[in-house]
Amino acid sequence: MLRITTSRSAAGALQYFNKGLTKSDYYAEKGEIIGKWQGRTAERLGLSGDVGKEQFEALAYNKDPATGEQLTVRNASSRRVGYDFTFSVPKSVSVVYGLTKDNEIYEAFNAAVQETMLEIEQNAATRVRSNGRNENRTTGNLVWGTFTHDDARPVGGIPDPHLHQHVFVFNVTYDDQEKRFKAAQFGDIKADGAYYEAVFNSRLADKLQKVGYQIERNERDFEFKGFGRSTIDKYSNRTREINQKAKELGLTFAEDKAELGAKTRANKRDGYDKEDIRLQWRSRLSEKELELVHTAKGEPPPGGGTAVEKKMGRAREAFDYALDHSLERKSVAGEKELLILGLKRGIGTITPEDLEKELASRKDLLSNKDRKSGEVIYTTPEALAEENRLRDSARAGKGTFQPIHSDYQVKNEMLTAEQTAAVKHVLSSKDFITVVTGDAGTGKTWSIKEVAEGMKEKAVTFGAFAPSSAASREVQRGDGFENATTIAELLQSKKLQESVKDGVIWVDEAGMVGNKTMNQVIKVAQEQNARILLTGDTKQHGSVERGDALRIIEEFGGIQPARISKIQRQKVDAYRKAVENISKDQVEKGYQLLDRMGAIKEAPDFEQAKVNVAGEYAASVKAKENVLIVATTHAQGKAVTETIREKLKTEGMLRGEEKRYAVQKNLSYTDAQKKDRANYSEGMIVQFHQNVKGGIKRGTKYQVLGKDQNGDVLVADEQKNRMVLPVKAANKFSVYRKEEIELAQGDQIRITQNGFSNEKKRLNNGNILSVVGFDQKGNIIASTGKNEVTVGKNFGNLSHGYYTTSPGSQGKSVNRVIIMQSTMTGRAASKEQFYVSASRGKFAISIHTDDKQQLLRSVQRSSQRMTAGQVASSGQQPERTGLDKLKVIGSIYRTAVSKVANLKDTWQNKTVGIISMIPKPPQPIKHAPVRSK
Repeated sequence: MLRITTSRSAAGALQYFNKGLTKSDYYAEKGEIIGKWQGRTAERLGLSGDVGKEQFEALAYNKDPATGEQLTVRNASSRRVGYDFTFSVPKSVSVVYGLTKDNEIYEAFNAAVQETMLEIEQNAATRVRSNGRNENRTTGNLVWGTFTHDDARPVGGIPDPHLHQHVFVFNVTYDDQEKRFKAAQFGDIKADGAYYEAVFNSRLADKLQKVGYQIERNERDFEFKGFGRSTIDKYSNRTREINQKAKELGLTFAEDKAELGAKTRANKRDGYDKEDIRLQWRSRLSEKELELVHTAKGEPPPGGGTAVEKKMGRAREAFDYALDHSLERKSVAGEKELLILGLKRGIGTITPEDLEKELASRKDLLSNKDRKSGEVIYTTPEALAEENRLRDSARAGKGTFQPIHSDYQVKNEMLTAEQTAAVKHVLSSKDFITVVTGDAGTGKTWSIKEVAEGMKEKAVTFGAFAPSSAASREVQRGDGFENATTIAELLQSKKLQESVKDGVIWVDEAGMVGNKTMNQVIKVAQEQNARILLTGDTKQHGSVERGDALRIIEEFGGIQPARISKIQRQKVDAYRKAVENISKDQVEKGYQLLDRMGAIKEAPDFEQAKVNVAGEYAASVKAKENVLIVATTHAQGKAVTETIREKLKTEGMLRGEEKRYAVQKNLSYTDAQKKDRANYSEGMIVQFHQNVKGGIKRGTKYQVLGKDQNGDVLVADEQKNRMVLPVKAANKFSVYRKEEIELAQGDQIRITQNGFSNEKKRLNNGNILSVVGFDQKGNIIASTGKNEVTVGKNFGNLSHGYYTTSPGSQGKSVNRVIIMQSTMTGRAASKEQFYVSASRGKFAISIHTDDKQQLLRSVQRSSQRMTAGQVASSGQQPERTGLDKLKVIGSIYRTAVSKVANLKDTWQNKTVGIISMIPKPPQPIKHAPVRSK
């Protein structure tokens, strides 16, 4: 493990040196640990050998240890002193080292740290601001001190074994071009922390195996072979303490937990002898576990490693896994991301060098360099082909239908001019795919209701579909489209497909549809001689699935959408103007308007922000307001939920005795993760959502028991029938972790997966129910707002329903929206997230944070993804076969024909006044005309 913590003051760094770095976490000879200087900058400064207090203090205060002169030009009080890189071994390695003191474990660990730090140093950089430039320049030198500890901070008096090394890197580097010391740029290094962690773990596993230890890969890194969770948990007190505090604070990301670990350190304590501590550690283990410790080390493998041919095969397998995992939900992936995933998959079997060789040898990938980061971005011909099919279908479908109702007279007088134009655009369209885009809250669905009326006059079938149950069965049905359902149901049901024959397939929230799914919808439409109507907004959240289909069709498919931009949802002028600015990419201006409204509420810390959210929510519920809480991460949402429930109890809004229910949290594994047996551990739940050969029925649940001698995953159903999990059917099941929640009368619950009540009434994913009570069997009696249903006590797929995340809120409209967005939101914060979250309310909005300035910075970053076409446009192309070349020629020809047709349409539109008097020959229709009365 690697955690990187920022040191923000010289005084704080010096205190850390005196009380942390140079002191054992619990015991040592004379209580002191001697650090060692390393790094090329250390050599330039004349630092070597032991780290002295005076030298450390000088660097902390930005002074040359030899001369006492100021080291870097800028010496602001806000300067960052340095960064603590903490490298830790897996818990089983710490336990074996703590009980055996095998020096070969220490040597392997120390070498892995040193090699990783040398790689980090190679990427060291400084900021260049001279002559109008504002960029980073690689310097390749740093200075750091290393301090090795072998135990953890005590929890409850006794420390746990924990072999780790603090590498304190000072914020200084030497710029050889400017010939002076300057502050280093650590932003990219911190951002690549997960990569360096994977490199360290890979090197450590390789070195431990070379001296005779056998390892087993798990979902995070590895452990020594044979060490189960129950043994490891006996030595994990400090980890549990940090994770519990992280849960309370709604922390998700590793960098936030690293900062938390530094803040929650207990004071060091004296009075324990080394041998006493070791005896206490031994006492926690059974005889069988002690035997495991002392037999963990065997004979080193012959030749010191694995054969080259076998290694390269394993590197190929690991890299294929990285591609499959990463490109399941997006079209492109960065080099570092692929290396991280590949190193984790191949841990113990390959080294970073093996994987880099494999990447360099791949001729089947498309690549390009990202202009902002400089990182190489990769995609596959398959991902590019998906995008090309979308583009080509849109282009080929232009002008292939007759208008549905070009002379339709709009009946709804409440429609704006933009909405009316959109209605006429759809009903007059001659294209296979027609698009209506609009900002959040502009009344796109309101316009489509009028479109449906026009189609009804011409007896054209109009099918309403959306990506999610909430968007279709709640929003669309709530707007009058009674038979609306999910796209998934359309793709699975032949009856539904036949129902749209010669009609129109309307896909709402099309911006959340991926490339594969959209291509499947197109195939259905072509088979049924139907056309497609897409509505959505490419500025909001994209799809979970790979690709942004609506954006590709809009930008590259030659489709001119009707656009609705006037916002209707917000009824308060200042609020509406703020959302308008955010929608126009003027995020800072929109933020400032919200702040002037008093909507942005800053608390001194996350704890107080939670209390403020809970108070506002309780007051809104009392006032019977239609209110929605949007949390930027599930971790923050769960933390806020606990505070809300406590508030509701004190207000008497939660009543009666609480009951505990087992629930299951979907781990959202990709198919690649589900096929990887290392990702399964005892107690997990597997639920099938499709039938599988061998008698496995849709809806059946299995519990993971462990693994057999071959490493296959063993599971058992509710009747205790055992079987090996068919991981090859990964696309037909989901994997869950068991959790527990407490419920009382008055609680809000959310359904997290489609299912049925005990009365066989459908429960849709995303449904919010209110707990009315409990029956004698422990089943939950809940209200849907219209009627009561019984949710079985073993239903499992539910959670508290007090918040939604930003993607889950898309499409919703409420009177008051409360947004929880602390500084610990991390990468979940973005321009798109802020736009969606802030635009949900009609009358009121509040945004709760613990740092206004950090909030503003975080929401100006876009999360929009590159397309495969953008990577392929000027990047490295794979070698093409003769058939591939013919396909390319055909594609170029089709594109040219499409462009000529587009130019012709444009010319005709501009000269319509002249040519309208000239009789035209009838246009050929490729598809059958729409039915008329």
